[in-house]
Amino acid sequence: MSFFEFISEIFNWVSLVLALILFKRFSNATKLISLYLIILPIIVLFINYVAFQHHNNMYLRHLLAHFEIGIFSFYYYILFEKIMFKNLVIGLFLGYLIFSVFDTIYFEPFSIYPSNIGFVYSLMLILYSLLFFFEIYEKGEVLYIERHPQFWINSSLLLYYAGTLLLGLFSNYLMYRIPVDKFIYLNSFFSVMTIVFNVLVCIGLSIEAYQNRKVKSEKSSLV
Repeated sequence: MSFFEFISEIFNWVSLVLALILFKRFSNATKLISLYLIILPIIVLFINYVAFQHHNNMYLRHLLAHFEIGIFSFYYYILFEKIMFKNLVIGLFLGYLIFSVFDTIYFEPFSIYPSNIGFVYSLMLILYSLLFFFEIYEKGEVLYIERHPQFWINSSLLLYYAGTLLLGLFSNYLMYRIPVDKFIYLNSFFSVMTIVFNVLVCIGLSIEAYQNRKVKSEKSSLV
């Protein structure tokens, strides 16, 4: 395990703890993100354990991919206000399910890294993130976007999946064509992006928890 991989693991667990502590203060959409942050380190821990035992862990990466797109699709379905965007989420998710079955049967079985599946759902999440920012801009109700919790969460998703899009797609190609000691640099890049993702998500969680607590105390003072 490289230095960046170790740090990214720490950040995963920090996000888990923060999500657990502040869970009750979140909106339904943010609770889904918290659920992801709570379950993710456990899956990653199991993935690393299977790899340490020198067994193929790619079936777990398939599971993780489906878990991520399921959680994030539901998150955006709740977050979007436009019916057209909600229907788009449903339609693309159904398309993803069909594609993933086809890809797993004919191209990338459970013993191979799901790079095609990862590429498709990364594009979906990039699109959803951009649509969220468009919806916010169109409404024109947010004066200080940096105070909007979902701004930070969406930024984390956009940066992570846009940043790892092409590398994820070509992972299977690179895995068998570059030396193992060089492949660690690829893993380190993913780890750095994971750190950035966790930092931005934690900022969003902290802002929402603070705002909801402030609103609750203001209501209490009026009673």
